[in-house]
This record gives sequence, C-alpha cells and structure tokens, in this order.
Amino acid sequence: MDPIEIIKLGRDMRNAQKAYFRTRTTTDLKKSKHLEKCFDEAVQNYLYPNKQLCFDDFNAKPAPWLDLPLEPLN
Repeated sequence: MDPIEIIKLGRDMRNAQKAYFRTRTTTDLKKSKHLEKCFDEAVQNYLYPNKQLCFDDFNAKPAPWLDLPLEPLN
C-alpha cells in the first residue's frame, strides 16, 4: 500500500470513528474497529516491510531438547 492509500484509509477510519460517536450503534462500532485494524496493519507493513513473526519457522526445526533421551518416570 502506498502512502496515499494509507492516508485515505486513515481518513475513512476517522470518519467511521466520528460516525460511531454520533450514533453509538454496533454496526458503526464494528466498521470503525475494522478500519482501525486495517489502518494499523497498513502502517506497520509500510514502516516495517521485512518484519517477520518470531515463530515463522517454529515447526521447521525441532527443539534441541527433543534429541535428549527420555528417562522413565518413577
């Protein structure tokens, strides 16, 4: 997403927030929260494009302690 699209999304989010505070309806609240989440994700993706989750390859490599021999419980 380019900066102009992010700005437009921010504008839409702010308008949805204003609509919610005017009406206090569940529909407007859901729309506002959805746009806020989209906006936050767009900003994060723009500012940190290469950021990866720390558990991306969690299942790719087994944990080192899995190679240890298991001892029976007494």
